[in-house]
Amino acid sequence: MRTHLNVLLNRFRRSYRGAIAAFFALTTMLFALAAMAQDYAPIPPLQTRITDTASILGVSARQELEQKLVAFEQTSGGQLAVLIVKTAEPETIEEYALRVAEAWKLGKKGKDTGALMVLAMKERKIRLEVGYGWEGALPDVEAKRIIRETISPFFKVNQFAQGIDAGIDKIALAVSKDTKAAATTVNDKGQWEQSHNPGEFDAALETLFGMAPALLGVLAVLSFVLPSTLVALIAGGAAFFFTGSAIAGVAGFIVAFVGALLLQGIFGSFRKAPLGGRRVHRNGGLSSGPVIGSGGSWGGWGGGSSGGDSGGFSGGGGDFGGGGASGDW
Repeated sequence: MRTHLNVLLNRFRRSYRGAIAAFFALTTMLFALAAMAQDYAPIPPLQTRITDTASILGVSARQELEQKLVAFEQTSGGQLAVLIVKTAEPETIEEYALRVAEAWKLGKKGKDTGALMVLAMKERKIRLEVGYGWEGALPDVEAKRIIRETISPFFKVNQFAQGIDAGIDKIALAVSKDTKAAATTVNDKGQWEQSHNPGEFDAALETLFGMAPALLGVLAVLSFVLPSTLVALIAGGAAFFFTGSAIAGVAGFIVAFVGALLLQGIFGSFRKAPLGGRRVHRNGGLSSGPVIGSGGSWGGWGGGSSGGDSGGFSGGGGDFGGGGASGDW
């Protein structure tokens, strides 16, 4: 009995010692991982398109580059940001830039049209990180060429703002070329043509021309009592309702608006007389015309898009897979 008890005690001691050893080993490993994580260069929050934690750019230079990136974003539909840090150590600039890109998520979600330019001042390294959606426009070889031939020459003479500016221009040019190429297709005759659906457009026009007599009849009546813009809206809405095509709706609006103006000019003398006990003023239809071309809600929308950036900047949910290139100066 005593021998059996001693065996159990020895097994317990060995298990107890093994558990303690495993606990200390796990604790040591966790502390080591925590120390390594703390040693990584921090990722600054994304608040503007130009993030300069190394303070190498002046205020005016940052503002000019920021506005340039705003314009690029509006024309391309994607996002490009610049990050300047003192160092990316202990990581390589490739590892650090990918971490930042994954955290910032530049570019539209689902389209992944984003890019990130990272400068590590201590290492004198540059990295262009390219989202999935722009890897066709900015393949690794093109990104490498932009760094080597455009950005680095400026950086070598400490002209960092000029180098970033020139790099943005080259990136915008590459993206623009890719967008134009995507907007065209090759037809069965080997000719380039705009990528639209001609069948839908032709069908909408045929339907619209078939409705022309009815539209003109309604137009002739309404143009005596309603402003030309309202007549055009009614005609455009009717064209859209009966055809289900936005193209036909827009075409109906334009045709009706021009037709109403012509009818008002031809039969203007009749409109000076009372109609149905009411007097319709000829300038009633013309007063609303300029709203379409300028001012109104369209002008307000255009100004609001540029002023909305004062509230901060954030990524659009784009993904990155490590595409891009690196260089130095």
